Amino acid sequence: MFIKGLFLMLVGVAAFATSYPPDYTMKGSCQISGPVKVCRFLQSSMNAVLDIYYSGNLKNSTQLYAFVQANYNTSHPYGTFLMSNNTGTDAFVRLTSGCLVSFGHNCIQNGTDLMRDILRYAQRPTGVLNALSLEVAIVNGNGVWDNFGYKNNYKFYFPEM
Repeated sequence: MFIKGLFLMLVGVAAFATSYPPDYTMKGSCQISGPVKVCRFLQSSMNAVLDIYYSGNLKNSTQLYAFVQANYNTSHPYGTFLMSNNTGTDAFVRLTSGCLVSFGHNCIQNGTDLMRDILRYAQRPTGVLNALSLEVAIVNGNGVWDNFGYKNNYKFYFPEM
């Protein structure tokens, strides 16, 4: 009887956990370094997500790119991502190991292979977010760097959670 009750309780918990929309934020945190803000979180679909915001002097450029490298590993490829930059708001880009754009419970656009590669070790299958070190650099389409060249990137460290 105890095992049957335990089984029913576990099934009930699993059903409750899956009732969230896939893009529901389960846990996360944000950090700011200069004009760059990075938010790292885990969605209920167990996808790791990085949201990068930029509010610096280049934010109204026609083209704006975020260079992102994880865990300060110079042999690990960095990613270059085009940021959206609507006048009057911060420039923004989202990196995800799962669905980038969804409508309801349907994924319309998956994250890219490069996004998944950068976030490869960002989480465990159990829902734990691993410790993550990031370097972010911002450059506009004319090659003007916000951070005075590649050696002075904005740095972030997120502890395990």
